[in-house]
Amino acid sequence: MVTAPQPGRFALPRPRRSWFLADRAATWPVRLLAAVSAGWLLFCALQEALTGRAWFWVVPGAAPPPVLLGVPLLVLLAALTVRLRRSRGRVRWPAVMGVLSLAVGLDQSGLTLAAATADRTVPPGAIHVVAQNTEYWGSDVDPDRFYAYLKAQNADVYLLQEYLHWDDAAGADGAREVDDTARLKREFPGYQVVTRGELVTLSRFPVVAQPPVGPDQELRARGEGDWSRVFAGAKVLRTDLAVNGSVMSFYNVHMLVPVAYGMPPQDFPADVHRRQRERRQQFDGLVRDVRANPDPLFIAGDFNTNAGMGDLNELRGLTQDAADAGDTVLPMSWDADSWHDWWRFDWAFTAHGSRTHRYSLSSPEGTSDHLRQDAWITGPATGGTHG
Repeated sequence: MVTAPQPGRFALPRPRRSWFLADRAATWPVRLLAAVSAGWLLFCALQEALTGRAWFWVVPGAAPPPVLLGVPLLVLLAALTVRLRRSRGRVRWPAVMGVLSLAVGLDQSGLTLAAATADRTVPPGAIHVVAQNTEYWGSDVDPDRFYAYLKAQNADVYLLQEYLHWDDAAGADGAREVDDTARLKREFPGYQVVTRGELVTLSRFPVVAQPPVGPDQELRARGEGDWSRVFAGAKVLRTDLAVNGSVMSFYNVHMLVPVAYGMPPQDFPADVHRRQRERRQQFDGLVRDVRANPDPLFIAGDFNTNAGMGDLNELRGLTQDAADAGDTVLPMSWDADSWHDWWRFDWAFTAHGSRTHRYSLSSPEGTSDHLRQDAWITGPATGGTHG
């Protein structure tokens, strides 16, 4: 005897809805979240693959560090919000993509977690170094105020960039030589004054050598005396100093700006390509010199480069970031004292036994658009005049 099936006893299971194909009204936040998280993960993957390798990626690669961290964090926050609102859409995959993009973006953002636990105790005799882009040698401020500001830092070594004035009417060729040597010696008695193109190094310690670095080697070899050519080719000034019986090298750096905005669109790609080629020559020359230099060293200046742009990757692999001894986990140095101070273009590094004990980025007090870098460093057997 066959028993008739009872109603509903063998009912077919309800078809499961995909999180992407579910009711449109209930899941549009999830659809949007999925699109944003997938798009940003793709950007991060391209950034990881192309930055520092493809010249054209320098433009998207210059994204501000807070964006590289903020977008994936917003994705994760949105996923949590949608989940808590019991949306019928699923947020698992958007959340996973948010976590992946955050992981990729951590190093690209310049996040410096070591600073959170840094000791920052300065030992007696540490060398105080100031590095600063002076914004066209303080041309927008009173000269007396500019020099008073520099002298007030009372550093053992100054690494200063943009020792020049700029003529806006001359366009890209607007750099003009400044000769303030007499005043520098008057304002900084007891300091050695070394200039090369737009770079100035002031030192309380004797200068024992000034080896040329990168493209400047060719300029020095042929005795190039034209200031404009030296300005274009000498973007690294190395000075070897005698510090308490030992030699320590200081590298003063100002890399070419990677992108010049405001030019005709048809000229923009070629100009970016040229700039990146010239920047690469400078970075490669600096890395070669650091590898070949056995002495303890300190490198600082305006690199016009974010952590996410890739050009610093090789140098960062050879050195220790001074910001590890800093007072913030996300250092940013430009545009100083403005609401969009979102980039870290100014960097400092140690290598070959030298060490940074304290590092800070401080207000330029209206003299520049870059924050001032202060570092207190020691070498394996060196000391300074100030603690």
